[in-house]
Amino acid sequence: MANELRVRQQGLAGVLSAILAQSVTTMQSARLANLGVIDTTNHAVFTLYDENLNYEVVRVTAHTAAATSATIVSVAGTRPAAGWPTGTKWKHGPVLDDFLLAVANAAARNALTPYTGQYVYQLDTKVLWAWDGTAWTPRRTPCARIVVGNAGLGSQVAGTFVLAQIVTTDFNHGMTTSTGRLTCDVAGVYRVHFHISAGSNNQACLAVQVRKNSGGAAGGGTAVVTDWDHESGAIAAGYGRSATAEAMISMAAGDYFEGFVSQNSGGTYSYDGFMSAEFVSA
Repeated sequence: MANELRVRQQGLAGVLSAILAQSVTTMQSARLANLGVIDTTNHAVFTLYDENLNYEVVRVTAHTAAATSATIVSVAGTRPAAGWPTGTKWKHGPVLDDFLLAVANAAARNALTPYTGQYVYQLDTKVLWAWDGTAWTPRRTPCARIVVGNAGLGSQVAGTFVLAQIVTTDFNHGMTTSTGRLTCDVAGVYRVHFHISAGSNNQACLAVQVRKNSGGAAGGGTAVVTDWDHESGAIAAGYGRSATAEAMISMAAGDYFEGFVSQNSGGTYSYDGFMSAEFVSA
């Protein structure tokens, strides 16, 4: 994005040395000679104003060293119908988007024309975002963990799975949780971890699987990772079996993980565990 770095200088202000008429994009002032170079990589923001509280915020998009004129684009406020007269005051100082903005949702955030280092707070997901020069990145890492369990998981044919049942949400920061599901409200790369453990039994296989956008259906969407415990035979009292699956995968906003479990002991089986996901990078 052109002109995205915001230049800031202390004590820079002046008056117009020529009328700034409607639609004119060149501002003239002797004090502009103190402004540094503005090119396609940076910009400065000025406010023109009068004693009647009329104002216009302009973005300086081009200025050469020591020049007394600069190319500008109007970004806020209103230019008087007759233009700004010679002698109109201007100053280089903070404007609204130099402070933390609150936006309703991702659409409002993406409608902005950001500069590198700009922060906004998104109200619907309660996440602070920063523009890194290329994309918006969250400042609070979205993450969540759900506790899963089932006191009566039936036996399945080897290789088939059923959706894990959620017991409670352990914690949730910027994600959405539901039965066996963690939804990514922020696009990016996520690390997902799914673990279950079960008590003593003669079952031949205990397995876990994480799927992406599977709609609650075993075999739906895309398999992310699968792990299983193939041990067989009785287990001493106080011990049990466990299976853990972990992976990193790119997720779009609205994509979700679902956890599935399987056992083929020939009878019902109890298990408990958790599934967690955390944002790693944009």
